[in-house]
Amino acid sequence: MRVVIDTNVWVSALLTPRGHPARVVEAFRVSRKRTSTSGNTIRVIAPPHTRDNFLLETAIWGRAQYLVTRDDDLKRDAELIEAMQSVGVGILSVKQFLELLKTQQ
Repeated sequence: MRVVIDTNVWVSALLTPRGHPARVVEAFRVSRKRTSTSGNTIRVIAPPHTRDNFLLETAIWGRAQYLVTRDDDLKRDAELIEAMQSVGVGILSVKQFLELLKTQQ
């Protein structure tokens, strides 16, 4: 499974080591999943989300199946969710991703 974890999830995991974001990070440590980082990419997907384009592009170019985020702007934008799904990337909250992991164990 390829997943891009938003920076806000990593920061939350550091600030609250027993919270849900920390469980996402721990799941990757335990399973040794690879994470993607953004490099030089083109600006394509969502003009209203220009501050998040690096993250969206990382998910697309990294061929991630999921983008895990705590950013309500990303999680609640129906057009963006549809656009990302059209290229094979689902946008999930931390809770949704943890539920997905449970079903795959």
